[in-house]
Amino acid sequence: MSVPSKPDFESFFETAKWKPSQELLRKAETITFNEDALIDFYLSRDKEELLYFNRLTNHMVFNWLWNQQSCQRAFAKKKPKKRTQNNALSTEDCARALARYLLKELEEGRNRLFPNEKSVRSSIIRDMYREDRSALFWRNIVRGFYNYFYTDRAEKLHAMYKEFEALRKHGKKLADQLRTLFLPLNQDEADLFTNGRPIDVFLNNNERTAFRIESFLTPHGERPPVSKNDSTLKERVLVFDLYQAFMCRSRRARATAIFHLMMIEGVKHNFEHRTIERWLKAFREEREKAKQTHARMEEERRAWEENRRKK
Repeated sequence: MSVPSKPDFESFFETAKWKPSQELLRKAETITFNEDALIDFYLSRDKEELLYFNRLTNHMVFNWLWNQQSCQRAFAKKKPKKRTQNNALSTEDCARALARYLLKELEEGRNRLFPNEKSVRSSIIRDMYREDRSALFWRNIVRGFYNYFYTDRAEKLHAMYKEFEALRKHGKKLADQLRTLFLPLNQDEADLFTNGRPIDVFLNNNERTAFRIESFLTPHGERPPVSKNDSTLKERVLVFDLYQAFMCRSRRARATAIFHLMMIEGVKHNFEHRTIERWLKAFREEREKAKQTHARMEEERRAWEENRRKK
C-alpha cells in the first residue's frame, strides 16, 4: 500500500477533530441533577466518543499506518480501542458511579471548585470539549508523518534554529554590555548621561533589561536536532515529533517504539536504536535543564524585585 496522498492526510485530520453534538450540548445545558438524568447524560457522551473513536481508527490513513508490521511492533500488536457496546454494563456502572459521586459532592458541599449546580454544569460542558488522550496521541503521530511527507517543517525549523542562535549570541553580548555600561563612571561623570539621576537607578534598570533579554532567549524546553541541514534532517525532525507525541500522551517516550515507527513505508533514512536512545536522553536532559534554568531565573527575578522594594 502506497503512502496516502496529502488530501487523504487532511481528511484524517478533519475526522480527528472532536466536537460534541448539539444534542449532547443541549443535554448538558438543561441537565437536572438527579441520578437517572446524570446517568443518561454520561451514557450519551460515551456513545458519541465511541462513534468518534471508531471513525478515527477506521480511516484509511490510520489503517495504512497500523497495518504495517513496523507499527504493530512499535505497539506490541495492541491496536487502540475504545469501550464497545458489548461491555455496556461496565459503561453503565461507570456512569452510575460518576453520577452518585457528583450528587454526593453537591449535597455535602465539599468541593470548593464546584459548590453549586451552575459551576458543575459549566465544568461538565467544558470537559465535553476535552479531547480523548488516545485520539490526540494518534493524531500527533499521523501529523508527524504528514509533515515528513508533505511539508517543509524540517527546513523551517533549521532556518529558525540558525536565526535563534545568532540572536542569542547577539543578545548575550548586549546583556553583558548593559550590565557594565555605567560601572567605570562615578556619579559626576554619569550625570552627563543620566540627567542627574542616581547612577544606581540606571544600573538596576540595566540589570533588569539584561535579565529580560536573557530570559527571552533561554530555550523553554527540548529542541529538535536541526543544527545541520543534511540528508537526514527530515528524519531527525520526525524522531522529535514522534517523541513529542509520546510525551504528550504519557510523559514517557520509548526509543524502541520510535525505532520501529521510523521503518514505516516511505521513510528514507533509519537510525540505529542506540542513536534514538541518545537523542531521547538529550531531549529529556534539555527539558530538565530548561526547567532548572527558568526556576533559577524566576528566583533571581523575585530577589531583584525584593531588593528594589527595599530601596
